[in-house]
Amino acid sequence: MTFGRMLPGDNNMIASLMRKNSLFLSAAAQNNHKALLPVYEWFRRLVHFVLVRRRRPIFTERMRLERSEIARLMTLADLGIEEVRVGDQFRQQPPFEGLAGALDFPAPSPEFEFLHQFGESLVPFKTKDESDGTMAYFSLLGPILRALRDGSVLAIDEIDSSLHPSLLAFLVRLFCNKSSNPKGAQLIFNTHDTNLLVNGVLQRDQIWFTEKDREGVSHLFPLSDFKPRPDENFQKRYLQGRFGAIPFIDSERILEGLNAEAQPR
Repeated sequence: MTFGRMLPGDNNMIASLMRKNSLFLSAAAQNNHKALLPVYEWFRRLVHFVLVRRRRPIFTERMRLERSEIARLMTLADLGIEEVRVGDQFRQQPPFEGLAGALDFPAPSPEFEFLHQFGESLVPFKTKDESDGTMAYFSLLGPILRALRDGSVLAIDEIDSSLHPSLLAFLVRLFCNKSSNPKGAQLIFNTHDTNLLVNGVLQRDQIWFTEKDREGVSHLFPLSDFKPRPDENFQKRYLQGRFGAIPFIDSERILEGLNAEAQPR
């Protein structure tokens, strides 16, 4: 490991203390590196992660005070929900953790109720009564509202999991609109939903593909490398294989294998 002349501090000593699975930035922060500690603090405070395998709905105390904003977003999604309530067993949740800790959202403790409009009555539903799609959308509102409010960076794993394409496009547009994102928050996510390639949801330089080579190494490259016209149908060209990063499925060989297995022996 080598260091540039512009980086002060006992860098070699800190490098010797690093574990194989740790970052130099983390080790530097643990040893109060004056030049890198502000960098570490920026990542810790302003870069947050939501992992799909641990995605859960969550309220913080700040969100409880602003639950009307969440209810408004639930109402705009045309889910039939008019209000969101939090049970009396609410307790404060720990904050996001960044480089120094777990990269996911903690599990919920409060009980939620969703009030649905039936005729002139509001009927409460528990979380167990709601669909996976509704809960997927609701679970993302907390971290998304926090990112928009703080102007931070939010990374979401498999953002489209159980989420309707229209709701996904709506959430992405919240970050693309200056009125809803005045502080310039950034959203980084991976998805298999190709609907985001049409209707101008994302610009050419905002779309990146990943593709594995024959050795199993993944390569990342932007759509802009192909210099497509702004008026092109990106989704159609991608599904045609023009940009790569699409799985090749040999249907005939799969069917042959299935038919062979079905033959009596």
